[in-house]
Amino acid sequence: MSRNDNINDILTAYIERIYGYSIKHTFSRDEADELSQEILFTVIKQFPTLSDKEKFEPWLWGIAGNVTKVFRRKQGKQRAMCSFDSLEIWYADEYPFIDDEIYEQMRKKITQLSKIYRDIIVLHYYDNLSCRQIAEKLNIPEGTVTWRLSEGRRKLKEECVSMNIPITENALRPVSLKISIHGNGNYDGKEKPFPDTFINDALSQNILYHCYSESKTVEDLSKLCGVPAFYIEDTINRLLYREAVTEPVKGKYQTDFLIYGDEQAEYAEKAFNIIGEIADEFCDTLKKFTEDVLELNIYTAGKSANELCYLFGILVMEYLNGKYNPLKQVPYKVKYDGSEWKYHGHIVGAKKNPGMGCQKSLNLGSEGSCSHYSYWFAEFANRSMMYDFQINVCEKIFFGQELSEKEKEIAAVLIKDGQLKRQSDEQITIEIPFFTLEQKKAFDVLADKYFAGTAPKIADIVKRYTNGYIKLFPKHLKEDAEMAMYFFFTGGFYANIIMIAQDKNLLDKPSPNSFCDVIVQYK
Repeated sequence: MSRNDNINDILTAYIERIYGYSIKHTFSRDEADELSQEILFTVIKQFPTLSDKEKFEPWLWGIAGNVTKVFRRKQGKQRAMCSFDSLEIWYADEYPFIDDEIYEQMRKKITQLSKIYRDIIVLHYYDNLSCRQIAEKLNIPEGTVTWRLSEGRRKLKEECVSMNIPITENALRPVSLKISIHGNGNYDGKEKPFPDTFINDALSQNILYHCYSESKTVEDLSKLCGVPAFYIEDTINRLLYREAVTEPVKGKYQTDFLIYGDEQAEYAEKAFNIIGEIADEFCDTLKKFTEDVLELNIYTAGKSANELCYLFGILVMEYLNGKYNPLKQVPYKVKYDGSEWKYHGHIVGAKKNPGMGCQKSLNLGSEGSCSHYSYWFAEFANRSMMYDFQINVCEKIFFGQELSEKEKEIAAVLIKDGQLKRQSDEQITIEIPFFTLEQKKAFDVLADKYFAGTAPKIADIVKRYTNGYIKLFPKHLKEDAEMAMYFFFTGGFYANIIMIAQDKNLLDKPSPNSFCDVIVQYK
């Protein structure tokens, strides 16, 4: 195999990641395509200078960073000179141009028109085509061309009254969203990026924000974002493909997922007392329950009874969810990539809405028999979920099975990351609590015993709370809001109960930088 063949084989595994990187560092899909090509070209060109192939990945991203800096400087200069597509358009007496500044303002306004008007205006005034010729070129009726040309001129004339291009406060201070997904999918964040990676650029976030409460046209978005329409259209097409927006009416676009902000957090503060009604009873029951669970001799990884109490509490809520949740689970729809999930967004800088983060690696279809659940809330830190091959190594260690050489390498990484620990006698132990299948079944039996009286009260409180919360979201997202509230029974309610319990000293706070995760055998 030649050296060039080798680099081609290596790059095949990185193409999707490089494109995901380019999406994050550019302004449009066209720019992302161009940056990806420049990175790939530079890597291929400089590959012969790489002496240690084991260091390929850090070398690759180092080149990507350097190429991006040059690319941004080049794009910045281009935008400064012709960021609005320099159109040498001549108008009749109706639009006399006084100076270059006014002419430039008019060009900006033209580029902010939606495509159906802009294309016809450009063809008519720039290419000097008649309405009949434009109709033939675009394969649309001549009457449609005449109407669009007239409508486009009318829109421009309205702006010419003051010759002032409106730049809104939002354009000067764009909103920032943190977008992620909820649902099921086989993503690793590297070779197969999470879907939100492709819609997390600044322009996408602002379009999604402005389209959230009510649908908007391209022209509306151009004004609100302070960006020429052709950039809006390019991004809208990507958002449509990625199923982040819908087109409820032709030419109007609307965000297709929930966005959380101050309003939801303020409601949570006002409704705090509703959840607090049951805090004392819940914590008292949970403590007694924890004492009995510890009699099952589960593997605790050396964690204190107090920290285990937090873990057992969320596992109880997940178990009770199937029996007592007053809301029905709405199934996720299959997305463009074949997986079942939904986006959700949070406005950066808004008040925090008490809740719980959760990642689960169910490890289904693997040779192993265990899943890994990771939760972060209250004072607990975020420990990322493990991948299937890592969970399988932990399982082998737990049951005292021999590791292969490859599995020993995986174990070394887990030791470095803190999921495993090497003892003084060279024995490796797991730093995560572990339930066997039989222990988890016994756990669920105890949950029924201890929470039979408390669970219906929790269900009633959740129903009262969620009825008001659902009304905070746009009507077109009612089904999504109901889906989110279904998960409130486990995550939101529990996070609030814990916050109240800590405020009332019903539970001691966990140790700093501690984790709340568990490995559970499921078969």
